[in-house]
Amino acid sequence: MVTGPVGRAELWSRLIGRLSEPAGSVILLAGEPGSGRSHLLRKFGEAATASGLRSVGCTDSIGVEKTTKLADVARVLAALLDAERGPTAPEPAEHGRWLRQLLDTLSTAAQPEREVFGMLSEAAPIVVGIDGYTPSSTLDLWFATRLIPRVRSATQPTILVITGQRAALATLEPVATETLELGPLDRAEVIAHLSAVGAGLAPPITEAELSGYYQSIAEDPRLLRGLTMVFKAAADRGR
Repeated sequence: MVTGPVGRAELWSRLIGRLSEPAGSVILLAGEPGSGRSHLLRKFGEAATASGLRSVGCTDSIGVEKTTKLADVARVLAALLDAERGPTAPEPAEHGRWLRQLLDTLSTAAQPEREVFGMLSEAAPIVVGIDGYTPSSTLDLWFATRLIPRVRSATQPTILVITGQRAALATLEPVATETLELGPLDRAEVIAHLSAVGAGLAPPITEAELSGYYQSIAEDPRLLRGLTMVFKAAADRGR
């Protein structure tokens, strides 16, 4: 079982619940850079894979850059396909065929949009992650009026997870299934975690020290990983 990020138990529970839904959903993860959006997306991708769903765009951070052309979406999806296959993987397996066809469709204006959506349906059950959403107004409109409604109307598990700053996600919020805000990490969870990994340190970590560590982590969640590694290494040396 894949465990969620430390300090995100409530948010993680709501995310994991989406994996058991029989239809489509679109989840927005809103937070500032450094808030842990990418880490949360990676963990969710791992959980999706463990649950038997395909997962693309969650392990490797792939963003949607500002553009007015759907060809850029094709470029991003091509990168997702490369990430899914890996640098030494053989020719695309059946599970990657839909994505290659999708790229071809997006790059050929004569192909009707319904074929794109048909291929998305063929790919289910699947989780698709888009990490770092900063599109142009044209692409933003396409996501809001065409892509998201189609994903939400899917009759098979199809989960689109989009991360970004709250302002960048504003157009999508009214049509998304749910917006999850990445605020400060839960204090009790973080302190319990640090106490556990630092058990056995000499001298023991004090409550005042733990409180100070949390304050630093609340300002920059990326510090949690470093502190965890240091505490574990120090505790191992002391045993």
